[in-house]
Amino acid sequence: STRTLNRIFVKMGTTPMRWLQGERLRMAEVHLREATVKSVTEAAFLVGFNDLAHFSRSFKSCFGYTPEQVLYRR
Repeated sequence: STRTLNRIFVKMGTTPMRWLQGERLRMAEVHLREATVKSVTEAAFLVGFNDLAHFSRSFKSCFGYTPEQVLYRR
């Protein structure tokens, strides 16, 4: 049920939307690290972000470094 699902997320210390955003950001990092994308924009759109600035801010907030740093470190 919805209530049970929400309780599970509360135990994890997050919300369903925060968890989903974190998963999307982790997937974007994998794509950037493994060079399956050619640009930060491509990675952002691939994982479901429509706003590149929001993606970059969220990525840096989550990982402590920018997606550009990952892309150009390869």
